[in-house]
Amino acid sequence: MRKSLEFVNKVASMFTFIICMRFALDLLPIGISQKAPPWKPLLVLNIYRLVCTTSSSPLQTPFSLRRSFIGVIYAFKSRTIKGKRCPSKKQETMSAVAQLQRQFIEYTTSLYNEGYLDDQFTQLQKLQDESNPDFVVEVVSLFFEDSEKLLNNLATALQQKTVDYKQVDSHVHQFKGSSSSIGAQRVTNMCVVFRNYCEEKNLEGCMQCLQQVRHEYVLVRNKLEALFRLEQQILQAGGSVPMME
Repeated sequence: MRKSLEFVNKVASMFTFIICMRFALDLLPIGISQKAPPWKPLLVLNIYRLVCTTSSSPLQTPFSLRRSFIGVIYAFKSRTIKGKRCPSKKQETMSAVAQLQRQFIEYTTSLYNEGYLDDQFTQLQKLQDESNPDFVVEVVSLFFEDSEKLLNNLATALQQKTVDYKQVDSHVHQFKGSSSSIGAQRVTNMCVVFRNYCEEKNLEGCMQCLQQVRHEYVLVRNKLEALFRLEQQILQAGGSVPMME
C-alpha cells in the first residue's frame, strides 16, 4: 500500500512537472527573448524545484501551482534577461531640456517667418551676456511701458476737436523708433503707414491706423511674453537658451 502511494506521488509529480513545462512554453512569448538559449536548463531546474517543494501531496493539482509558477517565471526573467532600463532622472531632465530648446527654436523661427520680429531682435540678443543676463527682457519691458503711454497719447490727441497732426506724427515717430529698436517689424511697418496719414491730415486714416497699430502691438507683446516664459522654463530645467543665427 505504501509503495502504491509513493508511486502515485511520483506519477503526480511528473505529471505536474509536464503541465508546468507546458505553462512555461505558453508564457515564454510574453517576455523571455528567443535569442537567449542559456535560459532553458536554468528554467527547467527552477520549475523542477517548484514541483518538488509544492507537490508532496497527491491531492494537489498542477493548476493550483500556476500562480506560484508564474512568479518563478518572472523572477527568473528578471535575473537572467536584461530588459529595457528605465530612464534615470538625469536622462529625463536632459530630454525635457532638449524638448524645450526645440520648442524655443521653432517658436522663435515662426516669429521671424511671420514678420513679428526682424534681425534687430537677434542683434539685441547678441548684446546679452553673463554679466547682464536679463538685458533683452529689460529692454523689451521698457518698450512695453513706452508703447502703452504712446498709444494713450495718440488716442487722446486724435480725439481733440482740432487735431494737431504734428503732435500725432511726433508720437507715431517715437513709436516707430522704439518698435524698430527691438525688432518689432510689423509694428514698425504700421507706424510708417500711420505717418503718411498724419502728413495727409487724414483723420479717418489715422484712427484706423491707431487701431491697427494697437492690434499689432498687443500681438507682438503676447508673442514676446510667451518667448520669455519659454526661456525661463529652459533655465529652470538647467539648460541654456539657444542662440538664433
